Amino acid sequence: VEGGGGELGLAELVNYLRTMRENGLALTARRGGGQRAVRLMTVHKSKGLEFKHVFVKGLVNGHWKERRGPGRLSLPAGVVRFDPVWEESNDEDERRLFFVALTRAKQGVHLTWARRDENGRERLCSGFVEEISERLREHNLIESNIKEEVGRVKGFDRDVDDEWREEQMKAWLLERLENYVMSVTHLNNYLECPLIFYYRNLLRVPMVKNRYMILGTAVHGALKDFYTKYKEEEKLPSKKYLLGKFKKWAESELRDGGCERESILEAGKQILGGYFDCYRDSFKKDVLTEYDFRSHGVRVGDLNLTGRLDLIETGKGGKEANVVDYKTGNPDTAYKYLRAGEKYRRQLAFYKLLGDGSNQFGYEIKTGVIDFIQPSKRTGKYVRKRFEIGEDEVEDLREEIGRVWGDIKSLSFLEPRNWCGECEYCQAKAD
Repeated sequence: VEGGGGELGLAELVNYLRTMRENGLALTARRGGGQRAVRLMTVHKSKGLEFKHVFVKGLVNGHWKERRGPGRLSLPAGVVRFDPVWEESNDEDERRLFFVALTRAKQGVHLTWARRDENGRERLCSGFVEEISERLREHNLIESNIKEEVGRVKGFDRDVDDEWREEQMKAWLLERLENYVMSVTHLNNYLECPLIFYYRNLLRVPMVKNRYMILGTAVHGALKDFYTKYKEEEKLPSKKYLLGKFKKWAESELRDGGCERESILEAGKQILGGYFDCYRDSFKKDVLTEYDFRSHGVRVGDLNLTGRLDLIETGKGGKEANVVDYKTGNPDTAYKYLRAGEKYRRQLAFYKLLGDGSNQFGYEIKTGVIDFIQPSKRTGKYVRKRFEIGEDEVEDLREEIGRVWGDIKSLSFLEPRNWCGECEYCQAKAD
């Protein structure tokens, strides 16, 4: 195996893979070159390709063609796709896939399987192997103790050099930062705790969506569709339309039924239904929805910036714009974020910075609104907060971005002294 600095031995490979596993990183496919390169792929991915030699692994019963028990009479291949007697699919599709694997080879095919699993239980080879003519098969039995082999690999892992691992990780991070683009979400995450930024935005560790995330996504999608229809037809869509769109978006986010599903759907119905009733007479149709600045080339120094704005109210013929950002949380607990320098105000200033730095946008963002879609639990009223976005606020933000970007490039987020010590990632590190 070859790495950026030359060939990797088994110890280095295990070390590299362990580092990726610890940080939740996926293996990215890169086309190798040279005579010593190998290609790892699924059979589906191999369609249309040819190689001198092909190795097909894991050809055990149950994984490739499960053998039928004694006494079962198989129907001829290709007669039906489903066997009504045994209530199972026949193996026609799997047989075709196995044929694809065999025919990728120009000179030889190596079919491999283990005689025993990791627990010592005997394994049978796939029925497809048994169907190959004996004159075409050449058996080669390799005796090996699986537990001993696993122990040997784990031994390499114990001998790994921590300093080498750290150097490899830093090199990979610096490479990743070469094409990094910052959004205000990234910035807010870094300022809350650099470790949050590291895991969520740089490593992009997947997060399980909770009910609040699902609710937020569905609300944003429903309002986008609502405004798009209003702008196209110049007639205010009905509450029924808005709620229908919410249900559609929520259903696309939900994977399981049960009380959680019903709870989310009911919450959206109550929240958006009341929101529509409250603002029925103030919805504007001269708007831009989900406006994306990614292709606008906005920069602060050598850092590219991006952002997708929920709603921009433009008005007819004017050049001034008001940006609206939806919040689906309880406004009673969010007022602290509305103070100057806090994350909601920083978000509005960031949007103005994008607008001012773009040669394509065509509007000047003068004001911003934080629009709480959920009513106050204390008063029962819906809350909208409007702010003038001043030049001083934008300039302060520009300096803050420059400072944070400098910290990111120096990989300061890896230093425990810079962590908050309270977030879920800090807690996980402590454990």
